[in-house]
This record gives sequence, structure tokens and C-alpha cells, in this order.
Amino acid sequence: MANDIFINVSCETNYAPRTYFKLIKRWKKVNLMSSNICYNSFFYEHYRDGLLISNVISDKNSVIIDVGSGAGIPGAVLAIHGYKNVLLIDISKKKTAFLLKLNAELKTSFFIVNDDIRNINMKADYVISRGVDTMYNIVQLTNKLLHTELKFIFFKTKKLFKEEIEELKNRYFLECQVYKDLKSDKFDDRVIIQLKIKGDKYDL
Repeated sequence: MANDIFINVSCETNYAPRTYFKLIKRWKKVNLMSSNICYNSFFYEHYRDGLLISNVISDKNSVIIDVGSGAGIPGAVLAIHGYKNVLLIDISKKKTAFLLKLNAELKTSFFIVNDDIRNINMKADYVISRGVDTMYNIVQLTNKLLHTELKFIFFKTKKLFKEEIEELKNRYFLECQVYKDLKSDKFDDRVIIQLKIKGDKYDL
């Protein structure tokens, strides 16, 4: 059964998401999001994903790696809301240039790396991924980061979660927690998954 999470942040009064949205619109040639996206869609369908993760990651000093960060969601949102050790990784030079501009405009302090995640070798507490690849592939791509306490956080539809978790179980021993967003019926089919890899069955 999924754990329920809920946030209550007004999209009308918060300066940061509005500035974020305006910058995305100015950088529309980079194809960060749909060119005709409105502010409410940006806030409720994108920005608040970072806020949802803040319900799962309570320690703002955690080392967090956002894989394939693109427009910076959810990693940059966590940094905006006080998380101190967030690393955003994207292989696209144009997207990392956007992230540098975002960091400067919002006076945040997240770290930005223009590289392939397979080249990153460091100790992190969390790897987060939103709309980049399957859970199995992300675990494989980040195998240099694996240690017993590393946790992965993914956003998936319920259907994709059921399919992808079986692929992971075939290879790994794991712990899994599932969270459901209570805010909107629009996202009733989506869950947030937290995984910890406990061992590789191929090593037996």
C-alpha cells in the first residue's frame, strides 16, 4: 500500500517558481518544456514534484544527485527550498547552460555537471530521476554510485511501476516504499517510488 503525501504551497504567492517559469519561457529554443505551457501547468505538473520529494527526503544536508536534470526539476526545486548539497547532471550543454543561468537568477547554490552519469563516481545519499529512463536502467547507469545506503527516487505511473519493479526484482534484492500524491485527482495514477538496492542476485 502506498504512503500518502501532501503539500500545500500557493502557486500565486511564491516568487521562485514564477521567476523559474519566466526563465524557461525565455529559453524556449532549448526545448526545456512545451513552448505553450502556462504558469499553472508549470507549477502543478513540474515544479511541485520537487516539493513532493521534500516530503520524502527530510534531511536538507543530504547529498542528492538529479540524473538527466534537463530543466532542473526536481533537483533545482529542492535547492530553492533549502537543500544544500544537490548535484544536477545533464549531458546536454544547452541545458546545463540554462541551469547555470537559473542558479544565478535565483541566487541558489546547486551544483551543475555537464557529463554522462556513467562518468560520475562519488558518494551520495539519494539519486533522483524524473522521466529519463526505466528504473532498472538508471540503477545500471549509476552503478559507480551504488552503496548499501544509497536510495533512488523515481516518479512513475502505477502501470509503469508494476512493470519496472519486476525487472528490478529479477536482478536485485531491494527495499521499496511507494508514495501517492494526495493533492490532485489529475495525478491519481502516479506514484513516487523510493528504492534501496540491498544486493545483486548475479553475485550469488
